[in-house]
Amino acid sequence: MTENDDTESTEARTAEGATQERRDITPGVRVDRPTRRRRSRWTAEDAERYRFKRVPIPEGLDPVDPVRICNRNGHHYLMYWHPGLAKSITKRATGTFTDVYLAAREVQKRILEIKASRPLRRILNHEGLVREYLNSIEKRVEAGDVQLSTLKRYRSALRYYREFTRRSDIARRYPDTSKTDGQFVLDFETYLRQVQVSPNGHANSAKRPMRSMEYVVGIVRAMFEWARTPKS
Repeated sequence: MTENDDTESTEARTAEGATQERRDITPGVRVDRPTRRRRSRWTAEDAERYRFKRVPIPEGLDPVDPVRICNRNGHHYLMYWHPGLAKSITKRATGTFTDVYLAAREVQKRILEIKASRPLRRILNHEGLVREYLNSIEKRVEAGDVQLSTLKRYRSALRYYREFTRRSDIARRYPDTSKTDGQFVLDFETYLRQVQVSPNGHANSAKRPMRSMEYVVGIVRAMFEWARTPKS
């Protein structure tokens, strides 16, 4: 075979490859090619760094509930439910921890003043409050404002509130909603920390401490805010 023959053979193979490539990109013909999965740049370390972590109040200082002092990526934030705006607020606080603590106390004072000026619609027992609140959520579901799944989650969360307020010692100290105070909230949180739940909901599975305590407390807080909001 001569050099010219080798050249012609190479050109023929090249032309055949080009023809095959054109066939691969013919419109309407699906061609399976290996794809490279893009690796996410968000790592577990990033998730931990940017997660809000609650900062405990040092012993000897008054609590700032319902304001929470949190830290995320080296910065302090104040997180709280604003009763006047009816929404959760998260704002960054600057300065030393003392500055942040004093800012939290100031927010706490404003929130308590707002709540003091808006009493409950009427005094209810705990069971009646839960019943009326869930009835209002059911009406919103019927109107299409709230998903049915939300109502189910609220009902499940308030089950722990009902169990807590039915305890004899709690019922004696807090017979109705007008008697609740900061100690009531602390007792409720302590109760939730002791609750054991099944991770998959099966009765025979191993129990573990509740991980959704903050969610349950948030639902109860929203229920009391609803009770203080005048009906339109």
